[in-house]
Amino acid sequence: MLDELFFLNGVFNIGDWIPWLDFLDLQRYVMRMKALGKKFDKFLDHILHKHNAKKAGANDFVPKDEMVNLLVQRADDPNADTKLSYDSIKAFIQLKNWSKPKQAKAHRFLKKATLK
Repeated sequence: MLDELFFLNGVFNIGDWIPWLDFLDLQRYVMRMKALGKKFDKFLDHILHKHNAKKAGANDFVPKDEMVNLLVQRADDPNADTKLSYDSIKAFIQLKNWSKPKQAKAHRFLKKATLK
């Protein structure tokens, strides 16, 4: 899935450059992007269901300090000030996984800059 994601992110799509041909999807990239989006959605649903099953299986469930556990607990809390939906949890997971390499790169840059 990641190989397909990286490929589709960098591909040259004719519809982007010639807008009146976009609806034809000549290279079938839009179709592949939509299929990939559904695969990622199923994968993230699987992760959330796994965490919910852990919580439902234990009577005295105490979540570990994992991001997904904390977000699911917050979404299921009826007294929460802000309501989280499972779609917003999925979006946060994707954003967090996307930003990790950026944070590591920035950390290395800052370390070099402070040494000089």
